[in-house]
Amino acid sequence: MTDVVWTADLDMRTTYISPSIERLLGESVGEHLERNMEDKFPPEDLARIHSIMAEEMEKEKAPDVDRERTRLIEARHYRADGSLIWISMHMSLIRDDNGVPIGIQGVTRDITRRVEVEEKLRKALQTTIEVLTQTVERRDPYTAGHQRRVAGLAGAIASEMGFDQERVEAIRVAGYVHDIGKISVPSEILSKPGKLSDIEKNIIREHPQSGRDILRDVDSGIPLAEIIYQHHERLDGSGYPRGLEGEDILIEARILAVADVVEAMASYRPYRPALGIDEALDEIEKNRGTLYEPQVVDVCLSLFREKGYELVE
Repeated sequence: MTDVVWTADLDMRTTYISPSIERLLGESVGEHLERNMEDKFPPEDLARIHSIMAEEMEKEKAPDVDRERTRLIEARHYRADGSLIWISMHMSLIRDDNGVPIGIQGVTRDITRRVEVEEKLRKALQTTIEVLTQTVERRDPYTAGHQRRVAGLAGAIASEMGFDQERVEAIRVAGYVHDIGKISVPSEILSKPGKLSDIEKNIIREHPQSGRDILRDVDSGIPLAEIIYQHHERLDGSGYPRGLEGEDILIEARILAVADVVEAMASYRPYRPALGIDEALDEIEKNRGTLYEPQVVDVCLSLFREKGYELVE
């Protein structure tokens, strides 16, 4: 493992780099110092680095600023031969005797192998999720595509709410498997064309807990099992299976709840025809703040009514 120690000015122009840079990037100290920032990082990574540094300088205006803070940035970096590697940079500000920032110091490490392993695990998890989704839909053909449409809408809502890409993807993953617990529900109940009995309703209401039990040992980096467990909870405590209220419900589950209701009402079910997207949106608007998270409802309404969002496979 090669660690590189460096300093830079406040514009991130390198002022010192340790000789270990040659092992990391295949170039000498002098060659590295001559390279512009634009030659070191892809444009999107460079923009993110500058954005993070701007945030750090903005924090300096706070009276109670932590002067010992460090910041971790992970980004892609060009080697001398033009190939890309992933690096982590632990950075902190250099200050003068009055505590005023005058530069940056940091340690850079090659994390390419770790990122590659994480990507393989992510792809493996996605494949597993797709298999689980197909398993549910084969048992319940009337809701084929439901989980995918919920995943798409939940992800779109999360993105509009300003969640970072990693969190958006996590919510989308939860959408893909939110009904996995229906594997434990007899297929004759799932596809029953008439009204369900109270006993049958109670059996179906067990699917969030069954989903949690199936997914509780899945190491996905998110509270996936708990999100699934909570997606039928409601703000006023009228949901199931635990009657959770308000902030006790994960925001991911509150997003999923709105996406689930909208898709379910807008689509055909064996016990009723499709009610349509307008009626589905009226439902969440009417119960905004009572059953459903206000911000989530507002974003969902905006997506359909102002931005032309459509439920698609």
